[in-house]
Amino acid sequence: MHLSKTTVTVVANVAAAALPRAATPLDARMVKTGFDVLTYRLNLGLRSLVSSGHLHRARAMFDQMPHKNIFSLNLILSAYSRSGDLPAAQNLFLSSPHRNATTWTIMMSAHAAAGRTSDALSLFRGMLGEGVIPDHVTVTTVLNLPGCSVPSLHPFAIKFGLDTNIFVCNTLLDAYCKHGLLAAGRRVFLEMPDKDTVTYNAMMMGCSKEGLHTEALQLFAAMRSAGIPATHFTFSSILTAAAGMAHLLLGHQVHALVLRSTSVLNVFVNNSLLDFYSKCDCLGDMRRLFDEMPERDNVSYNMIIAGYAWSQCAATVLRLFREMQKLGFDRQVLPYASMLSLAGSLPDVHIGKQIHAQLVLLGLASEDLLGNALIDMYSKCGMLDAAKSNFSNKSEKSAISWTAMITGYVQNGQHEEALQLFSGMRRAGLRPDRATFSSIIKASSSLAMIGLGRQLHSHLIRSGYKSSVFSGSVLVDMYAKCGCLDEALRTFDEMPERNSISWNAVISAYAHYGEAKNAITMFEGMLHCGFNPDSVTFLSVLAACSHNGLADECMKYFHLMKHHYSISPWKEHYSCVIDTLGRVGCFSQVQKMLVQMPFKADPIIWTSILHSCRIHGNQELARVAADKLFSMEPTDATPYVILSNIYARAGQWEDAARVKKMMRDRGVRKESGYSWVEIKQKIYSFSSNDLTSPMIDEIKDELERLYKEMDKQGYKPNTTCALHMVDHELKLESLKYHSERLAIAFALINTPPGTPIRIMKNLTACVDCHAVIKMISKIVNRDIIHRERSMQMQMQMQQATTILSSSSRPWTPWRHPVPVVASSPSRAKNKKHALRLRAASSELPDLSAIQRVVLDIEGTTTPISFVADVLFPYARDNVRRHLGATYGSSEETRADVALLRAQVEEDLAQGVDGAVAIPPDAEGSVAVVEALAANVESMIRADRKVTALKQLQGRIWRRGFDSGELRSEVYDDAAEALRRWCAKAYIYSSGSREAQRLIFANTAAHGDLRDHLCGFFDTTIGAKREVSSYYEIWQTLGTDRPSQILFLTDVYQEATAAKTAGLEVLISVRPGNAPLPDNHGFHTITSFAEISI
Repeated sequence: MHLSKTTVTVVANVAAAALPRAATPLDARMVKTGFDVLTYRLNLGLRSLVSSGHLHRARAMFDQMPHKNIFSLNLILSAYSRSGDLPAAQNLFLSSPHRNATTWTIMMSAHAAAGRTSDALSLFRGMLGEGVIPDHVTVTTVLNLPGCSVPSLHPFAIKFGLDTNIFVCNTLLDAYCKHGLLAAGRRVFLEMPDKDTVTYNAMMMGCSKEGLHTEALQLFAAMRSAGIPATHFTFSSILTAAAGMAHLLLGHQVHALVLRSTSVLNVFVNNSLLDFYSKCDCLGDMRRLFDEMPERDNVSYNMIIAGYAWSQCAATVLRLFREMQKLGFDRQVLPYASMLSLAGSLPDVHIGKQIHAQLVLLGLASEDLLGNALIDMYSKCGMLDAAKSNFSNKSEKSAISWTAMITGYVQNGQHEEALQLFSGMRRAGLRPDRATFSSIIKASSSLAMIGLGRQLHSHLIRSGYKSSVFSGSVLVDMYAKCGCLDEALRTFDEMPERNSISWNAVISAYAHYGEAKNAITMFEGMLHCGFNPDSVTFLSVLAACSHNGLADECMKYFHLMKHHYSISPWKEHYSCVIDTLGRVGCFSQVQKMLVQMPFKADPIIWTSILHSCRIHGNQELARVAADKLFSMEPTDATPYVILSNIYARAGQWEDAARVKKMMRDRGVRKESGYSWVEIKQKIYSFSSNDLTSPMIDEIKDELERLYKEMDKQGYKPNTTCALHMVDHELKLESLKYHSERLAIAFALINTPPGTPIRIMKNLTACVDCHAVIKMISKIVNRDIIHRERSMQMQMQMQQATTILSSSSRPWTPWRHPVPVVASSPSRAKNKKHALRLRAASSELPDLSAIQRVVLDIEGTTTPISFVADVLFPYARDNVRRHLGATYGSSEETRADVALLRAQVEEDLAQGVDGAVAIPPDAEGSVAVVEALAANVESMIRADRKVTALKQLQGRIWRRGFDSGELRSEVYDDAAEALRRWCAKAYIYSSGSREAQRLIFANTAAHGDLRDHLCGFFDTTIGAKREVSSYYEIWQTLGTDRPSQILFLTDVYQEATAAKTAGLEVLISVRPGNAPLPDNHGFHTITSFAEISI
């Protein structure tokens, strides 16, 4: 459609008619047209057509306009963007010769709305390439694009003077927090001249997301002190922190504050409160709030259903779900994921299948979240084929999908398949997360594959998850189950922070080893640290008591759990108590407990009773327990074998034969006993009297040698373990080649002397084998750790997953008698479990994968003597001269003085030694400079690292370098390496970035080295020697793995923190550097010439 000039004139007249009849008003739009009244009026007409929805007519009018301006163009582009017509907008944009920042921003927003993020970022680069300066709207738009590199965009904001704009700063802060770069976000927050509600909300939410809940509360308090009003987002953030701390009282206080702040009392805040009460398991408070809410939306129902589903309140969940359906909520937003979670936790596959059918009808079954929930539900219901089918049918499998399937295999005991799937996930190029590592580490621990467990531990560190409380707890559990108590305890000691799950894991570790006293001591330590025990904690303590037959202690903690902590015992708690009482022969109390417990005894409990009857020869109760097991698990050979052994031990061979005949008649087969050992990541298995091993002759010779040594020490075989009606010699012969003895002999032949031996067996070892293993350990001077799997009960728990033994200790550690301090739970006394350090290696690691190098300054690239004897004394000696020359005349100095005044006031309030009050400016510059200089000199002597001092020192050094009085020293080999290395190099120092730049710009022997450096890090990213700081460096540099970054330092503590964060580390050994600990465990260099990158 084309309009003539006459038509254009008519439209202009129509636009003019809308104006007052007085003179045409002068406004910004008219100014932009250069006082062209016709263009101004046509623009008004354009806007009128666009706002009324006549986009085609508006475009036709735009094409016929005799004079267009940038306002006309942006108006049409905005209309195309809102209507979703990206091709039309793109064509018009490309054909327009004049474009401003608003034009480019409109197009970026249009591409982002269409999901074309990469094109939007390309537009930003094109805008910069054409020399168009972005405004604050442009920068905030780009920062909100998915995939935007915030650290890369931040310098542009500074360059274009937008770093003080509150909208840009808020967006930067929010983007940093959302990307997990909290240290960078905190730096933006601290440097902002003005802060508003959005600023505090973003910072609080960032802290809450990273688990820094106390910091979030401090920010909330500071916000209120500053008089900044809270919004519904504020209360949502603070409730998130309260939920993370499980601080019910704080949540109640926030709730009361919300009720008083009627301006924010809306459905959004009420939903946040519902979420808080749900996460704190306060179902009563949650329900009362829900009933009192004047307005509810689908989120409200989703929240309360999720809370009840977590607590497995099936009837309430189903009623609320049906209520949602009756109220007419969109079926697309119903809480299907919560319903599937409930079906899996019950487990009730009938509910799960009904939900699955609804998802198929709605076409939602292929969505990532719901597809993963289906995999999880079917896995928990034991329908692994259905779970695999849903997994295979997913067109796009996320890391969560792989993790759900791996977890399903682990939950169903298919550990080898879980490991294979994990390898497939790695081949697919997906990065495992903490949940993935948790599941796969459980698989390796169930298989007792310590080599694989250590590999996964290493991978966990390199992936940046080592410092996680959750990851540390899983590793403690894994090492304990693989028979490495020392490593489990060391991992616990090295955890930077702990929660109740961490304590549960270490108590469970002691329980695995039957070290009840240490388990109880750890339990008391947990209480002392302010953590409340839960059901899992008491289960571990009771299991430890069970392994040691501590009936009195077991009953004490059982009653403590019930009456003091009001925790309802699970069936597993009763099982541990019954096992403990049975071990000590208190069968009357066992029978009393069977009557009192609110559950029916399951096969685990009756098997435990049967084992106790075997120990004490209680045939009457044994027959009762066996009959129960015959009916519950008719195909399980265990009760037949135990009952037969009880009769055989009593010499009642006819009764023993009758039980075995019954077993044969019913087609029940005894599981063959076998043992296996892992050597060099390969599994070797043996069965009793196994003669198939290629090394059987060497194994027999080794056993014969050991038996001779044992005879010398008084070994007498316990022939009661050979429960066959044969003569004594045959009984002795049948004991000699039990599977665990063959495995131990094989391991002794094929492993270096002194290394521990870990043996797994699928059944319970006989009493004689326990005695033999203990003697062999003494003879060969080795630790032999024996794990029995037959009587383990596996329990999935909400807080943690533990595997405890109901009637025998899973790991029996036989220690050779060397003078080793016994394991102690106390950190103060437990030097044995401190960080184990390997000897340093002179051979450097493979550095071919290194992409970035981060160097420390002092002692690594520059001599310590230069920093200590030149740089700091120069600042101290010239502070008066610098302040005297610039005070009152320099804006920089005024800013420095303001910072120093604030720091000194804080020092005076805290009583810091050497702090001197600074007089007001009215008393004259001499008095002020003198007081300032005295404070600075005191700070330098005390080696203070405060910002005010760093900034002033940087100014003084700059004057010194500019005047030629100062020249820096850099090691020759360091300067040569910076020029030679292909990898990008960065500096990390506790000094300011300004000081770092000055040092490398003004070297005495090598000139300006800054062209060979790509950037500088200071402690605004986090304090040195803290693992999080080095993890932040990795996040900022953006390599695929932290191990692609090489960190060079001379300080052992910094090296340890960087290594823990997953970085590759070398220690520089220079003259004058602090000595390293013996066996420090790091590769060292004396010159950078040794490194080729």
